[in-house]
Amino acid sequence: MTKRALSVCSGALFAPLLVTALLIQAVLAQDRPGQAWVPSSPPGAEAQRALEEMSRLQDEVQRLHFQVRNETNTAQRVKLQRRLIARRALFLQARQRAVFLTNPFVRHSREVVQALLRQSFPELPSERLSFHPIDSDTTFFNSFFSFSEPFLKRHRTYHIGINPDLFEGQSLPPVEGIRGILCHELAHSLDYQRRTFFGLWGVLAIFLKSDSNRRFERWADLQAISRGCGAGLVAYRQWVYQQVSPQERERRQHVYLPPQHIEAVEEVRSNCPSAMSELLQAPPLSLEAIQAAGCSP
Repeated sequence: MTKRALSVCSGALFAPLLVTALLIQAVLAQDRPGQAWVPSSPPGAEAQRALEEMSRLQDEVQRLHFQVRNETNTAQRVKLQRRLIARRALFLQARQRAVFLTNPFVRHSREVVQALLRQSFPELPSERLSFHPIDSDTTFFNSFFSFSEPFLKRHRTYHIGINPDLFEGQSLPPVEGIRGILCHELAHSLDYQRRTFFGLWGVLAIFLKSDSNRRFERWADLQAISRGCGAGLVAYRQWVYQQVSPQERERRQHVYLPPQHIEAVEEVRSNCPSAMSELLQAPPLSLEAIQAAGCSP
C-alpha cells in the first residue's frame, strides 16, 4: 500500500473514534481549572450535522479508496484518484469543523454569545451569526462578515472566530474575561450591521491607517463597556498580556484600551453616563482624553 493510500485510510478510520475522543475531552475538561467553562447543554443541531457530514464523507472516502485499489483501467483509475483526493480534502475540513463545534470550551463560548445577544445586543440578528475556527498564534477571537447579496443587509452573515488552540494550554482565560472579549467582538458585528455596503468596504481601509484602526478597536471596547462588559475586558486584557510576546503585548496596549484606560472609562460612565456618547463619537487615544470627558459643570 502506498504512503498516499495509508494516509487516506488512516484519515477515514479516524472518524469512528472521534465521538469517543470528544466524550473523553468533555470529561477531562471538568477536571481542569475553570470548571465553569463546561457548557450547560449537549452539542446542538449544527454540531450533529457536522458529525453526520464527516461520517458521510468518511464512507465516501473509504469507498473510493477501495475502488482505486481495484480499478485496472488506467484512465479510470486516474479519475478515481482525483476524486479521492478532492473528497479526502472535504473530509478533513468536515473533521476540523466537527472537532471545533463539539469542543466543550468552544461550545461554552457560543453559549456566552447567545446570552449576550439576548441581554446586551438585542438589535443583532442571531440567525445571521455563525462561528468559525481561527488558526493563529496570536489571535484568539475575531469578528468579520460576508454577504451573498451586497446591497441587502438581510443577506449578510456575521462571523465570530474562536481559536480552539486557546483551550489546549494550561492557562485558561477567565470566564468573565471571555464574556468581555466576546462583547467586544459583537460590538464589531453591530458596527458591520449598521454600515452600508460601501461602508463595509471602508472597514478594509481602516486597517491601513494606524489611528483609524485604534479608534475602530477602541470604539468596540467602549461599546462593550457601555453594555456592562468593562470588568470582563479588564480580566481578558490582563490574561492575554501573559500569553503573548512583549512586542505583541505592546502592540495590543497601543491599539486597544488597556486596563487602566478601561477603568478610567468606567469611572466616567459611573459619574456621568451621558459622557459615554461623547467618547463613542470620538474614541480616545490617551488616558488624558478619557479623563477630560465628563459632564459640564
